[in-house]
Amino acid sequence: MRKAFFAALVLSGCGTSTTTSSDGGTGTDYAPPYVGAWTASVTITVNGSSTTGTDDLPIQESSTNVIAFQGVCSTSTYGGQAVTADTTASGFTVVATSCSYSDPSDCASGDIDLSVSSGSGTLSNGTLSGSISGTISCGLESASYTLSFTSSTKGAYGTERALPPPAAALATAFRRPE
Repeated sequence: MRKAFFAALVLSGCGTSTTTSSDGGTGTDYAPPYVGAWTASVTITVNGSSTTGTDDLPIQESSTNVIAFQGVCSTSTYGGQAVTADTTASGFTVVATSCSYSDPSDCASGDIDLSVSSGSGTLSNGTLSGSISGTISCGLESASYTLSFTSSTKGAYGTERALPPPAAALATAFRRPE
């Protein structure tokens, strides 16, 4: 019995896991494979103008079948408000939200306000890909954006790296003169 419990405990850390819901039912948790510090090729399109770079995209599990993209709503790679997504067997769907952060180099007239209206993606054969879309604004200026990403390089969540988070690149693309 003890060996069977230990084997089940060890196997639960691999890939998806089975959980017991509050109503007593069981289900599969699809979030664990997404968790990590991804090094992503990120393409940011603001008002039709695109730029591509490499950014840190840390993802953590915030609850069963829910992942949190860190560094999208904050210039801090870890911490701050995150964009969340619901996970299923076929991928993830971003939950609409809004957030803001203050950084004088990003927005001299106040906070950067980010509205997330949609997004989705997949994790297939170790490759993460997806997109997040919405509106970014500072003061009286606003623009539509799409942040698209792909990565097959994942480190342990919490690993500090020198790459900027996507929020920094998004704010830079927004400030860039047309």
